[in-house]
Amino acid sequence: MSAILETHGASIFHLLCIGTSLAVAFSVLDGSRFGYHPSCMALAYLLFMAEGALTAIKFRSLEGPERTTAIWKHASLQSLGVLFAIIGFYAIYTNKSIHGKPHFTSYHSYAGLLAFVLAIVAPLGGAVSFKRLGLLTRLPQQHWAPIKYVHRKVGQVTVFVGLLAIVLALTHKAVYLGIVSYLLQLCVLAVAAYLAHTLANAAEIPQAHGASSTRQSMWVY
Repeated sequence: MSAILETHGASIFHLLCIGTSLAVAFSVLDGSRFGYHPSCMALAYLLFMAEGALTAIKFRSLEGPERTTAIWKHASLQSLGVLFAIIGFYAIYTNKSIHGKPHFTSYHSYAGLLAFVLAIVAPLGGAVSFKRLGLLTRLPQQHWAPIKYVHRKVGQVTVFVGLLAIVLALTHKAVYLGIVSYLLQLCVLAVAAYLAHTLANAAEIPQAHGASSTRQSMWVY
């Protein structure tokens, strides 16, 4: 299994992110205000943010212009994710308000709200962490590593909670597709499992900037 993940894991991950997010999006996008909620959230967390998280893990071993390009790719993917998350949140919040329904009454809605709040907070840490933007260098150097570390951890939690919210949503009566919903849940769980596996092995990835220990390498951004 580990050999398969090593050789084909990233390709399978990309196919699952693209295929599953588009399958969810197009299966529920019916032109209604509600339809934009699951469609946009699937694209936000399952496509853009999941791909952005993997990019962030991979660029730890890069240096120079290649690293900078990868960081910009990560930032672009996460920005698109935040944009779609905002649209999706707006769609469901206004739809419930229009129909006089209460907000945040299910486990899915709790997970979704947490994922949305974190998705807004995480990029702020990213903006500070990216030296090219000049914000990090205005702070005392002893704060650089903790800021980057917190940003990375908040980003990771954001993606996993977002994927959890999608799994919980797929069997909701408003989007239920029979056995297809359970297959889609398995695909989302596979995406989460691959990300978790990659994170668990991240300490074994050669680090840029000559980090000399596991603890130091975890703080390099």
